[in-house]
Amino acid sequence: MMRIIGLIVLALTAFALTLVAALALSGNLNKEKLQQAFQKDTESVTPEEEPDPVAPWAQALKDKEEALNKREAELKEREAQLERERQGLIELKSELTAIQSRIDESLQATDAEQLAKRQEVADSLSKMKPANAAKILDDWVPDEAAEVLRLIQEKERGKILDSLVLVNASKAAEILRIIQEKDI
Repeated sequence: MMRIIGLIVLALTAFALTLVAALALSGNLNKEKLQQAFQKDTESVTPEEEPDPVAPWAQALKDKEEALNKREAELKEREAQLERERQGLIELKSELTAIQSRIDESLQATDAEQLAKRQEVADSLSKMKPANAAKILDDWVPDEAAEVLRLIQEKERGKILDSLVLVNASKAAEILRIIQEKDI
């Protein structure tokens, strides 16, 4: 039995020496590795990591990047809104231009109609006796009377104004003054 025990001890010693030789040759047999192998499990727990000095800067950069991205998105939205409003203004401008054009055409047509009506009245007054035309013009506003008298030939206009002086001299003077101002 002793012999068996001796053989077992010899086999275990040979195994241990082979293991130590293999560790030594692979470079794993050093002071640090031996301390790690023989230390207790409580010490093998990873120690608390030291705070990374770059982490706050990295977080600040990340926050700034997010803020810039958000600002850029807001700016793009504002640009899009401005472009929509600009297009709306362009459409309104064209609508206003079209409306203005229609108004101008309407005013020209109205002016032409009014001029034609004044010309008819002027023709009627010039065909009347000057005394009767003067009595009619005495009831008119001086501006309207002057507009109609401007359309009558000078010879007929003079006769009507002569008759108007006999009816209302101050009104005749006012109408004549208006005619002169508009002719200048």
